[in-house]
Amino acid sequence: MKPGENKVLLQLIDPFFIDGLGQVLTYGAKKYQTGPGWKNLENPIFETEGSVMRHWNEYKKGNFYDEESGLPHLYHCASQLMILMQLLREEETKKEKNK
Repeated sequence: MKPGENKVLLQLIDPFFIDGLGQVLTYGAKKYQTGPGWKNLENPIFETEGSVMRHWNEYKKGNFYDEESGLPHLYHCASQLMILMQLLREEETKKEKNK
């Protein structure tokens, strides 16, 4: 990369992490519905924050894998953080449009 370039180095993201995220999101799509089901929640930000905390708490208690899905709690946590960021971006966009 040339000095001063502001390229995002997506190649630095661990491919196993991307796969794990995809596995959790696929599991969620099959379990709840096809597509972004988190948008249909009554209070999506609050509920997504709760999911992040539950998966993080299970990991901190020493439970590496989610019993229901069989996937690591940290992948669940990461997927919920990604969803939370998307929800917050959408909320900010709505605020900007209403100014």
